[in-house]
Amino acid sequence: MAAATAQELAEPWHIQLHAVISAGDFTSVFIGQVTGHHELVAVKAYQSAALTDGDRGNRLSQQVLREQCAMDMMLGAPHPFVTRKCFAVHDAARLFVGMELVGGGDLMALMQTMGPIGTAWARFYAAEITLALGHVHSFDLFYRDLKPENVLIAFDGHVKLCDFNSCVMLRGRVGSTPPPEHTCSLCGTPEYMSWEMVLGRPSCEMSDMWSLGVLICEILAGVTPFAAADGTVNSLVRNIVDPTLTIPDHPNIDALSEDIIRALLAQNASERLGARPHGYRAVLEHPWFGGIDEAAVLRKEVPAPWVPHMAVGAAHAAGPSGDPLQAHAQGRAIAAVTRCSWEDDDEQLVPCLAAAFAQEAVVSLHTGNAPPAELPAPGA
Repeated sequence: MAAATAQELAEPWHIQLHAVISAGDFTSVFIGQVTGHHELVAVKAYQSAALTDGDRGNRLSQQVLREQCAMDMMLGAPHPFVTRKCFAVHDAARLFVGMELVGGGDLMALMQTMGPIGTAWARFYAAEITLALGHVHSFDLFYRDLKPENVLIAFDGHVKLCDFNSCVMLRGRVGSTPPPEHTCSLCGTPEYMSWEMVLGRPSCEMSDMWSLGVLICEILAGVTPFAAADGTVNSLVRNIVDPTLTIPDHPNIDALSEDIIRALLAQNASERLGARPHGYRAVLEHPWFGGIDEAAVLRKEVPAPWVPHMAVGAAHAAGPSGDPLQAHAQGRAIAAVTRCSWEDDDEQLVPCLAAAFAQEAVVSLHTGNAPPAELPAPGA
């Protein structure tokens, strides 16, 4: 849906929640609709009480704030393969973030249903994910949690990168000067963490390219390169830091597939495929992609290999398109003037969130009958 007008922001939003998509201890995701708007949206609901629950609440608050900062920055330059934020509002008990509804499940569910998929499918998904990462990186954002569960399949079969609550902003990422910032935090899902991250060394957006290499291998072979026979995290970490990289033996992994996986999993981040100054373009120029046309991919002219059944809603029109270099420049310009509270002190997190969710909402659960007096608690 379009951004809110000044008149809309002067009055409470009326939101109807139609059905639960997922539920957890602190958050639930609903199919929702803003009164007066035809478009269905995904509404992520956070319990306000959970945000003030000691250290655990501070961690959750930081994640919510990171996601809001990242998605707000990218509103100025939308991308066809990145989930778009529609609104952020609150009622007495919850915070609500409205995002475009992506109804085809995630890449993990697709792989679990179909098993390892061939090179053509893998190339299609990897190209769109690479463009999404390049867009995120253009805002000086380090995504930090690329995994198949965070790659959604839209109604038209194209991907949407979601879940930005692990993002951090790295200043000084243009070229090689001034010296680029890094972070030493351990963040993400172990199977997809980079060599430098699991060792506690400084990491930057090149860790996302490592995760892309893991993901390409998993799409092709059904397993990650570092899968441990005993299933323990300790063995997984030992495999990640082992200088000898063993690529799974699978018919889908030919010489070019192995080459791009090894190039993305280089332990020296500065030598990793996708490193600056060429960035994501170097990844797409690898022979494994067969000389794909970036502009055609961005315009969604490459047919999706699988299109989900339309269980909810209607197909959306093709998303924003354009020259990725222009999107990159837009991201840099926005990042240069953005002042985000990425690492606020704990006592400042809730006030920051209150400002981010300043608009009041009137929320009801719509079942076709009279809505109940209370919204069901997450996990109910």
